[in-house]
Amino acid sequence: ARFDLKGSWIGRRSRSVVPGQLARDIASPSSKAPPYNCKDGDLQEAIAEHKLRLPLGTQPQQWSKALQQDVHFLHRHRSMDYSLFIVLYRTGPAGVAIIDYLQEFNARKYAEYVCKAVRHRQWPWSDRISGVSCVLPKLYAARFVHNLSLLLETGSLYDTSKAAIVKGHGLGTGTPSAARRQQHRHRGSAAGIPDS
Repeated sequence: ARFDLKGSWIGRRSRSVVPGQLARDIASPSSKAPPYNCKDGDLQEAIAEHKLRLPLGTQPQQWSKALQQDVHFLHRHRSMDYSLFIVLYRTGPAGVAIIDYLQEFNARKYAEYVCKAVRHRQWPWSDRISGVSCVLPKLYAARFVHNLSLLLETGSLYDTSKAAIVKGHGLGTGTPSAARRQQHRHRGSAAGIPDS
């Protein structure tokens, strides 16, 4: 099985994945398994129903530490919409990489963020973190590291509490302060896009 994981959950299901079959493929990877790409929702359902963990070896904390370092770099460069790509092999450990990391948070992504927040009622001021994939880069990074570290280290389901995610990673809420909004207007930044 192959996994394309973003740490988000709204719209993150593959139509070709059957949770029971996915659970069997995780428990014992086979070369006969169909080459489908699983998304966050598929994996979360398989974990919840079958109490599974991804077979990533004996040092899952090392995966989390490397993930945190890589995401810190991507956040500094205002990247977002990247995924953790995991491939389970029948023989040997999993293959893991961060993919699709060249997407910058620009005016188009800001418009997508606003539209999806309204469409799915994922308000930035609520106590739940947004489940849509397109959010401000700071929140994207915090949610990505927090939820995928939970998954890699403990096999836990994703956390939707903004307080836990923000506190756990020392990041602000991603909502720009009045002073920063004023600074953007003064500099004439494109459409007042927050620098977070």
